[in-house]
Amino acid sequence: MLGLEKHTYRIRKIATEWKRDDKTLRGLITLPVTEQPVAAVVMSHGFTGHMLEGRGFFRRLSEQLAQAGVAAIRFDFAGSGESDGTFEEMTLSTELADALTVFQAVRCMEGIDSNRVSLLGFSMGGAVSLLAASQLGEEVHRLVGLCPAANIFDIVAREAAGSRFKQLLEEGRMDMNGFIVGQGLLDDTAQHDMYAAASRIHCPTLFVHGTADGAVPPYISYRLSAAMDGRANITWIDGSDHVFSLSEHSKQVCEAVVKFLADK
Repeated sequence: MLGLEKHTYRIRKIATEWKRDDKTLRGLITLPVTEQPVAAVVMSHGFTGHMLEGRGFFRRLSEQLAQAGVAAIRFDFAGSGESDGTFEEMTLSTELADALTVFQAVRCMEGIDSNRVSLLGFSMGGAVSLLAASQLGEEVHRLVGLCPAANIFDIVAREAAGSRFKQLLEEGRMDMNGFIVGQGLLDDTAQHDMYAAASRIHCPTLFVHGTADGAVPPYISYRLSAAMDGRANITWIDGSDHVFSLSEHSKQVCEAVVKFLADK
């Protein structure tokens, strides 16, 4: 890995909070120990996820980034993990507002180079990060999408069938594997054009996608890259599923992301 070959930093972790309207968002900052301002990346977790992500994947990635000199900021969206709110209230727009709040706060942090703050998102968090990058323009240093769920409307709508569809019509919400999803998520997600948003992004971009992803087909990243007229690179993880279940696949993802974000 490029960053780790140059220098390996000691790291420290700081629990912190941010306010978005009446909600408190809780997160963790993993910092390289250095006296110089460092680059940073705001990490957005996936649908029903949290700041650790599956099997601690975000924790491992954060530590490797910090060791390579990049501060990693991960947080729970409102309604998830340790942050305020309920999952039923969550929509793509509320998660976008959360990500923008944390991004702007990070740019003002002492020890952070405000010109080198990037966005990274996994699955639905990838869709959120993409929308955020399209709004922030030149404020974003780089963008990373890990299996970005530009098809999130289709994923949730597909679940609204049978008894769940009846519940949605009668109550305006439905139970998805123990998570209560509000109709607002479907209505709001349908309003966002992911590919139009991608076309407005001009910062260096990396998509990382498993070729055996059954939740977000790999062709989604291909379409997003095409919408960006070749401004995005794609790293394919051969044989990997949506969550990079195998340790070798997870390792490949971390290597690609660290190299991309730590390379000046």
